[in-house]
Amino acid sequence: MQQAKPKSLTGAELDELAINTIRTLSIDAVQQANSGHPGTPMALAPLVYVIWNEVLNFDPQDPIWPNRDRFVLSNGHASMLLWSLLYLTGTRAVNAQYEQLGAPAVTLDDIKHFRQLGSKAPGHPEYHLTSGVEATTGPLGQGISMSVGMAIARKWLASRYNKPGFDVFDYNIYAICGDGCLMEGVSHEACSFAGTLGLGKLIVFYDDNGISIDGKVVGWFGDDTAERFEAYGWHVLRHVDGQSSDAVAAALAAARPGKVVCLSTIGADAPHENLLTPRGLMELSLEKTGLPVTFLRPGWFMENAEWDMASARERGIITSYLQPLDRPIAMISIHDVGRIAADLLREEWSGKRIVELEAAERTTPNAIAAAFAKALGKPVRAQIAPRGEWEQAFRAQGMRNPTPRMQMIDGFNEGWIDFKTQGASGPKGRVTIDEAVAALVAVEEKRQVETGRAR
Repeated sequence: MQQAKPKSLTGAELDELAINTIRTLSIDAVQQANSGHPGTPMALAPLVYVIWNEVLNFDPQDPIWPNRDRFVLSNGHASMLLWSLLYLTGTRAVNAQYEQLGAPAVTLDDIKHFRQLGSKAPGHPEYHLTSGVEATTGPLGQGISMSVGMAIARKWLASRYNKPGFDVFDYNIYAICGDGCLMEGVSHEACSFAGTLGLGKLIVFYDDNGISIDGKVVGWFGDDTAERFEAYGWHVLRHVDGQSSDAVAAALAAARPGKVVCLSTIGADAPHENLLTPRGLMELSLEKTGLPVTFLRPGWFMENAEWDMASARERGIITSYLQPLDRPIAMISIHDVGRIAADLLREEWSGKRIVELEAAERTTPNAIAAAFAKALGKPVRAQIAPRGEWEQAFRAQGMRNPTPRMQMIDGFNEGWIDFKTQGASGPKGRVTIDEAVAALVAVEEKRQVETGRAR
């Protein structure tokens, strides 16, 4: 019997699937822990999906990039919302010394052990415990107040370091708060101060659901919150439907961030459906906001070679899905992506522009093997992974539907995933494949030394 082809999803269906994935991760974790708050993550999933997927200028590979947008979940009891986002975006971990560890900030196992001792997914977000958390938000009102502090810090940094046409610090702060946060006196003081200072770059979403842990708030909290914030001097948008992705996107457009650099990907405009297709849909969605937007399309990440580390060390072989082994592929280091994105943010432009990004020289699988050989000081060679064995190999890695990934790799191998200009235009990265692989090997060797000490 011929296997049915997977159904192609429309953009709206992909949005709904992503939102429901955030919801189900959250409610399953709460159910597993038999503790926590499932309602708020379920209700706010559409809101955070739009923020993180279409607006937030944040690199999951470098969560401490200084000019990143900040996201603060002031109603921290809804922490499963944040853990779902960090897991699904693949945000990487850093330690207390701000060194990148190369591991996920939140794993599926952490989520399975939500609210348990030792998990990176505690009941409330805690700064420094989990990468991607910008502020500890346990006591109500604390998060929104700290987001004001972040906006003050950004304004001071901008006044000190930004120059005409050279904006070093221009990040936005996005915060979500609930009724409980706005009942606290500290939130009144902080938000009033924000209005007095005329702070910009601070966007706060108020989850006006009329419910607190004690029940309906109508008996003890009857403020007209919108009028209160207008009196503080804030720009207030009323009656935004948080369950509608379009309404949230429209509200963010109305808040008018000055400009957006969006991390997209090579293949976002590929003629055939594959794993990268959602990035093209994201570009279309963000383009509709009418904001000045740059879509930064990097090539294949050099740091994907981390998957070959164990085999290179133990067997002197890397198994390549990219083939033939001497085919040059547009690649780039994640460190160059962050640097060039920061450079782009300092520029002024209007409308939409697309920036294709790759290293000065294209890289072959053979070159990756040679880089491992140089870094490890031993022979390493590349060998082809036969096309007929891909599906079994990917399913063994835990992929339920490997077809989109296989289609993506086919696109690179067959040449229909590539830059339109074949690398003739756009900025070039500085990091070579030798340097990228050497850095990966150095991190792994350090990890092994530290693991040996722990034992």
